[in-house]
Amino acid sequence: MILAIASVLAAGPMEAPVATASARDCAVIAAVAREHLGLDKKNGPPLLPSGDYLPSCAWERLGVKPFAALGTRRNYWLRFGRPVYAGTAARIQVGVMHATRSGHGDICTLRLKGRAWQLIDCRRRWAS
Repeated sequence: MILAIASVLAAGPMEAPVATASARDCAVIAAVAREHLGLDKKNGPPLLPSGDYLPSCAWERLGVKPFAALGTRRNYWLRFGRPVYAGTAARIQVGVMHATRSGHGDICTLRLKGRAWQLIDCRRRWAS
């Protein structure tokens, strides 16, 4: 038993699996990035995982400027939760930190209009 634990510890930390984003997830996230955060005109902060969810999408094809690389500013980031769908509606949690104690989190609601997701509303859930 002790040998088994020692071999697991020697192997190092295990990485958590990262859930992938669907094309529908990417379209919803891109709509929020463009319409709520203005990331069609400016580059976004580094994109961090939300739990095991880290969307990896063709951002520029979706009209979103590239996200910044992780750098020395540890407290500058953006997180998107996995969207939740109900028919032609979607809800998504968004978190943005600008500095050590400056940021906000919103829950955004979108509707599918034709073939594009349209932002209906974003409500502030937390701010610091």
